[in-house]
Amino acid sequence: MKPLWIVSVGPGRPEWMTLEAVERIKACDVVAVPQPRAEEHSLAERVAETFIPKTAERLYLELPMSYDVTLLETRWKEAAEAVWQRMQAGKQVALLVLGDASLFGTSAYIAGELKASHPEAVVEVTPGVISPTACAARLGLPLATGNQNVTIVPDSELPDQMDKAIAMGGTVILMKISRSLQHVIRHLEERDLLQHARVVIRGGQPGERIVTDLRELRGENIPY
Repeated sequence: MKPLWIVSVGPGRPEWMTLEAVERIKACDVVAVPQPRAEEHSLAERVAETFIPKTAERLYLELPMSYDVTLLETRWKEAAEAVWQRMQAGKQVALLVLGDASLFGTSAYIAGELKASHPEAVVEVTPGVISPTACAARLGLPLATGNQNVTIVPDSELPDQMDKAIAMGGTVILMKISRSLQHVIRHLEERDLLQHARVVIRGGQPGERIVTDLRELRGENIPY
């Protein structure tokens, strides 16, 4: 049986994909594409589009952006079973994931369900460029030098998380801040840190926007 390839495609620019990612996508029989809604196109698919074989089946896995754990667990199991069916049929499946699979990648849940139900399944992961390093490149700034810390905070709505990260010094990366942007701006302003903050929206993608003065974003909604 062929392994499941989890292929990280980077944060949004095809040129940032690794050689292995391109080679594996070109060689697959099935491209598994997570998407939040049935009618919504996947950014990972758009990034990899040029390299997907015309003969490859496109397996769309509906994985909603939700905090409903029961719903998510059901969808992860359904996705794992859909992938397993193709693997059993001798197909080479490549599961696309935006950024890198090891950093908040949905693929980890699918792989976990697959291994739990079918321990004989083999999973191989192709790493990719992550959005924090891509955004640092777009800003022209290093994420860290010398012995500086780098801390990633995935839910910026939790002030304790932000304060702990800031207290450690170094660089603090706030991810997934669309819902909490106004809270983040207020929080940083109260601590006189707003002038040190930068926001990159759609880094490396069409419509990229770099904001160096966060006061411009007051009252604004930004994409996830």
